Amino acid sequence: MRIQTLAICTALSLAGAAAHAQQQSVDGPVIRASCNRFLVKDVIWDTPNGVFVEDLRQYGYNAVDAQAIALTVCRDERLVGNPDAIMNTTIELMRENPPRR
Repeated sequence: MRIQTLAICTALSLAGAAAHAQQQSVDGPVIRASCNRFLVKDVIWDTPNGVFVEDLRQYGYNAVDAQAIALTVCRDERLVGNPDAIMNTTIELMRENPPRR
């Protein structure tokens, strides 16, 4: 499962309650980068949805590393309202911090 093999799809919830960026691999698991967001652009209590952390766990990250990656993505104010940036940041963090085996 290499990150380079990921085909990318993105979606954004218009309700403002969640932002999603989905990375789907032909030969590996799906990483659904999904954050609880509020209707304001400010990052106040934004947190990763459980599915984001769980997908990172399925990819091979331990609980602490999966939570750290997801929280870093979801708390970054530059990514609010930009699913492509959410996806790109997730991929970048995964490349910089591969799962420990």
